Amino acid sequence: MSTQEKKTKILFIIIPIAVTLSLIAAMGVMFGVLLNRIENTSTVIVEKEEKIITEKEVRVSTTIRSGIEELGRLITASYWYKHAEYFEDSKKIKDFTIPFTTSSFILECTGEVTAGVDFSKVKVQETEDTITIILPAAEVFSNDIDADSFEIKDEKNSVFNKISVEDTTETFKRIEEDELAKALERGILKEAEQNAEKAIKSFAKNLISGKDYKIVVEFE
Repeated sequence: MSTQEKKTKILFIIIPIAVTLSLIAAMGVMFGVLLNRIENTSTVIVEKEEKIITEKEVRVSTTIRSGIEELGRLITASYWYKHAEYFEDSKKIKDFTIPFTTSSFILECTGEVTAGVDFSKVKVQETEDTITIILPAAEVFSNDIDADSFEIKDEKNSVFNKISVEDTTETFKRIEEDELAKALERGILKEAEQNAEKAIKSFAKNLISGKDYKIVVEFE
């Protein structure tokens, strides 16, 4: 075999090997690029999923807070009373009661003390499986005597010491103070918070119906 034929034969062997190596190298580069794209795509998908979860959590908290805020100031407990208050007043000189100056009466009336929670001040905290609703402490909303219910009995009005409007007003004030103290002593604020907790738990569950969250209610 001539030298020229040997060179031609070697050239035909080298060229296919070079092409094969080039193809292998090109495939390696393409595989690397493809793998990188897959990794980047996976990262984007995870980021999108995390964003969707976060937005979902925000929507749950917002839904609950907005719904409760709309309730505003809501009465959740009341104390109804019927009261009879005795009034007596006499003119005195030191400890001596001047005769024929004593005026008295019995005032009977009904009234109501109400207490509740200002739901517009609600705060909502959220974890993966728990919704914590924080409410302001219960407070007394009103203490009203029914103006149509009061009745004056056994009235004794001395000509020397007539019963005045101020006497009646002071009697009403004492009744309101006494009955408010009784309402507080009997736990109207605690009752208001207990009733508010039950109502809000049920209300919140209805707002997020179908979602598995534990509802916790706390008071500041």
